Order: sequence, then C-alpha cells, then structure tokens
Amino acid sequence: MSALNAIYGNPEKYGGFYLRSLKGNLKMNGDVLAEQNHSGVVAYLGEGACFAVAEQITHLLNRQKNLDKIRRQREDDQYVHGLRFESPYFGPEQQADDAVAKKTFSAYGFSSLWTKTIKGSWKLQLERLPGSSFVIWPTNETRTERTDDSSTVIEEGHRCSCER
Repeated sequence: MSALNAIYGNPEKYGGFYLRSLKGNLKMNGDVLAEQNHSGVVAYLGEGACFAVAEQITHLLNRQKNLDKIRRQREDDQYVHGLRFESPYFGPEQQADDAVAKKTFSAYGFSSLWTKTIKGSWKLQLERLPGSSFVIWPTNETRTERTDDSSTVIEEGHRCSCER
C-alpha cells in the first residue's frame, strides 16, 4: 500500500501522468504504431513473458529476423509475379524451386545453368542405399534391368564424377 501511496504522492515522476497531461492526446499513453508494436511483441513472446534482458533481446531479434524474412519473401514473390514468370513444372515443390532459382540467378545462370541441370536430371532416377550413398541410373531402365555400367554410386554430400 505504501508503494501505491508513493505513486499518488508524486505522479509527475511517471510517464503516464505526463502523457495524459498533453492537450489533444485523447488520454492515450502512446501512438497507434507503438500500441501495434507492443501488441505484436506480446503476441510473439506470449502474455506475461518474463525474461532476463539478454534473453528478451534474443527473442526480439529472432522476431525481427522472421519479420524481415517474411518481407523479403513477399518482395521476391512480387518480383517473380512482375516478370509474369510461370514455371513449366507440374509439382508444387518443383515450381517453388524453379521460382526461387528465377529470383536468385541472373538470366544467364537461370537459363544456361539451372534449366539445363534440371532437364538433365529428369533422365535419371535414384535409390538410397544403406548407409549414406545413392545409386543413380537412367529412367529408361527399371531397377531390375540396371547394370553396373549404367548406374553410378554417389556418396551423400559429394558430386557425381560421371560425364552424364
């Protein structure tokens, strides 16, 4: 009760008293942007979140990183849409990869490197072997028809050494 009396006894010490005394303030304790930011922070951290200062800063930096990532994704999508780019692939995963490549690479990189590589990969199929390797063979052969000459084993994380 004494802490409450200290507030009432010295109200000009507190920011809310000063903000409410401003003419035309409509008894608000901040502007709309500050209130929206505060509600966004509360929604992200959770109501009643009580962290140490360093931990709270870490959480808020992660929030800002996520907001920037969303903003960049929106800008990238607008860029690709502005180009009227439509991926020729049918699967949603391949369309998403193609759109990311279009955003990332230059015109030369996209048409000469990315597109040729993807089209070349349509002619191959793979199977994961026990361990960390894959066997790759042409699509015109079935799993039982493949031979050692027509297939290649690649360790995970390494490039194919064949000339196909």
